[in-house]
Formats: sequence, structure tokens, C-alpha cells
Amino acid sequence: MNCSRFFGLLLLLSVGLTPPSRAQEQEEKNVRFSVQLDSRNTFVRKETVGIFGIRAGLVFNNKFEVGLGAYGTRLLDFLGKEVSKDYLDQSLNPAQLVPAKIGFEYASLYGEYLVLENQRWNLTVNSQYGMGRVNIRIQEANDTERLKRERKGLVEHSVKAKYQFNSWLQLIGGLGYRYLLSGEKQIKDAFNAPIYLVTAEIDFRQLFKALRGEK
Repeated sequence: MNCSRFFGLLLLLSVGLTPPSRAQEQEEKNVRFSVQLDSRNTFVRKETVGIFGIRAGLVFNNKFEVGLGAYGTRLLDFLGKEVSKDYLDQSLNPAQLVPAKIGFEYASLYGEYLVLENQRWNLTVNSQYGMGRVNIRIQEANDTERLKRERKGLVEHSVKAKYQFNSWLQLIGGLGYRYLLSGEKQIKDAFNAPIYLVTAEIDFRQLFKALRGEK
């Protein structure tokens, strides 16, 4: 499984030639397709690491969303990073601590529910159930690198709040936790950790209107 493959998505949509009926229009309002970038931060071995991702799903009644996502700590070998760690290599006899770099990538099934929405606030809760792998790059004594991959399942639960500061600026914050379902203790200790998000979104159309004094 390579998360970078998930980022090359081709969406093929067919449009009917006849005008939609009232029932079809109502159905379109109740169910819509959504694609979003879904990046956030986490801790790996107490070091801050970015998680880069994309998700696509269906939104029902503007309340509940379900879909698939793809995530990784390293994207296309230039964005993000892996974390240096002393890794106890059990394949050696006897087992030895060796320098290594670790990262992970996974695909997930997610569900998100809108808990609160008004003119100022938007609050959602999210759960993800993922399957992927931890990549362990072990530095050998002769300066070569040995790649060890371990398949893992994981669960993430989080909550995200959006605050409409003014007509063009939205502040966003989120907090959650990631838990590996299997694996050796040293990997669990490294990857079982909080996830968080602090960012902002700017509506440039509304910003330009504000700068021109328009309402």
C-alpha cells in the first residue's frame, strides 16, 4: 500500500440531458459528494509530525459524512518527515538497539457527524478506522539502509470546531487521539499519540468585497 497512489484520483461524473425532476433536486440536496484535503499534526516519539491526507465521501443532509481517506507522514519523498528513533531490532541475534527512522501511511474509512451549527460555530466529531503500515528504515553498520515494514490497524477519534470570525475569516481547531490496534510495544509507544489541528481559512471573494466596502 502506497499512500501517494491515492492522491492521483480521477473523478468521472455523468450528467443527464433532461432537466431534473423536483424529486431529483431534493435528492441532490440531501446527498452530495465531497473531496477535501485533510492534513493535521501529531506526535511521533514526542516529536511533532505532519500528517498529509486527502478524503472523499458522501454528505447526507449536511449532517453526516462517510467516505475513504489516504494519509502519510511522508508525501512524494519531499513533503513531511520521518522521525529518528533507537529501534530494538529483534531480527538480530542477540537483539540490538539500532538507529532508525520511522514513519507511517494508511488508508481509512471515516465517519463525521455535525453536532452543532449556527452563524458563528460549526462543531463536528470524526472517527476513522484505518489499515496501513509503519515504515522502519534501519541504518546498518556499513552505512547502508534496511527497510522493514509492519502492517498495522489503527483507530482515530477527534473533534473539530470552526469559528466564523468575520465575513471572510474562519478559525479552525481540532483535537483527537490515534491508537494502534496491533504491533510491538516500542511501535505502539511511538505512534499512540494525540492529533491536533490549528489553522484558518480565508474566503478571498468576501475579503475583496470587504476591502471594496461592499456587503
